[in-house]
Amino acid sequence: MRPESTTERNPLRALEFRVLAATVAEWVLHGHGPLLSPESQENLEPHREHLKTRSLAIFLNHFTRKDPFLVGALAVRELHGQLQQIAAPVGANHYFEFQRQGFLKYLLLQTAPLYGFEVFPVPRPNNESDYEAHITPKQRKRVSRDFSNKGRKVMGKAGGVFLITPEATRSADGKLQTAQPGVEHLEGYGPSVLYAPWAVIPHGDYNREQVGLVEINIGAPRSKEEIEREWHQRGISEGIPFKDILMYDLAAHLPPNMRGVYELPE
Repeated sequence: MRPESTTERNPLRALEFRVLAATVAEWVLHGHGPLLSPESQENLEPHREHLKTRSLAIFLNHFTRKDPFLVGALAVRELHGQLQQIAAPVGANHYFEFQRQGFLKYLLLQTAPLYGFEVFPVPRPNNESDYEAHITPKQRKRVSRDFSNKGRKVMGKAGGVFLITPEATRSADGKLQTAQPGVEHLEGYGPSVLYAPWAVIPHGDYNREQVGLVEINIGAPRSKEEIEREWHQRGISEGIPFKDILMYDLAAHLPPNMRGVYELPE
């Protein structure tokens, strides 16, 4: 699927997105930094260039409920001008729990697409009992459909970003866990999609519930073929699924004590 050209963008949507998203992003980032490494600053330029005509998948490690929001907010701040829309899947139980917390939160989820945010629920493969207990069969069917449809809606456009945590649930100790099914489905959106690791590194002691200052270490966006070629050259077996190769790529941007099951080859 070839993304829409920049001339097909809705200028009113672009203005709404820039103003509202920028305001929300600065509120989310307040008090957390985040600090960017020199490598990150250098790698943001190819992000911006690619988003002029194509879409991008940003994948990150997940150790607190806030890290996806921090990465999304930083993307809004740093990719302004090229970023047009963000898709962010959320665990189904968290999504429906938030939705039930009052009319304003329900309204926030319903109106988010008007300003460029596609937030939608997905099942958590390693937490089926919790998932089954919180959603109805009708919601379950919609969850499966939305992952594909809303992903396609964003990844089929210039300036679209799909924000995903391949681990699907928070790490108990801050170390990488095995990637769950899901991220590999992004391959279906065509060769124009590039993948970029954004590694979230806490400063100070690890705390799953509290997030203070963090550093975001951003890697260069690359195609599936480029990532696979590099990691095969570095000793990763041909038989390893792409979701795990992506995690090795993410691990390379994390300190050794956070790499967990994706310890890098010598």
